[in-house]
Amino acid sequence: GHYLVNMIEITLDELEVRIDGEAPVFFLGGRPFSGRVKEVRSNRLSSTFVVSDGYKSGLEVIYSDTGSIEARHNFLVGLLHGCVENFYANGGLEDRSEFELGVCVRSISYDKAGAEIDRFVIAESSPEYQRLLMQRKLVRMA
Repeated sequence: GHYLVNMIEITLDELEVRIDGEAPVFFLGGRPFSGRVKEVRSNRLSSTFVVSDGYKSGLEVIYSDTGSIEARHNFLVGLLHGCVENFYANGGLEDRSEFELGVCVRSISYDKAGAEIDRFVIAESSPEYQRLLMQRKLVRMA
């Protein structure tokens, strides 16, 4: 969206990171940060992500040592939410998953040639599904 144009962009090293449950929370000067974050390792961009009120929200892009895209993850309040994609070194899609509030609800995995090798859909009887129902309630209450 166009609103990202005015967003503050800083490096991860400038932020203080605390943990809330399983989610990292990012602070700048003692306050929850909002803006774009660049993670640089060994003078190389390793990831970019967006933070809203301290929590990852929106797209995170993870880069390989060669600079190619290794993964694209979407977040909501610090939890994986929406489309999550991981890529092989050759740029081919390794897997594409759909997450809701930190829980994987479905995914498809591919081999290096691009053929589908595995498919997952969450079972309503699984503990992960029960966790998802709890997360939905928590988000509604927030």
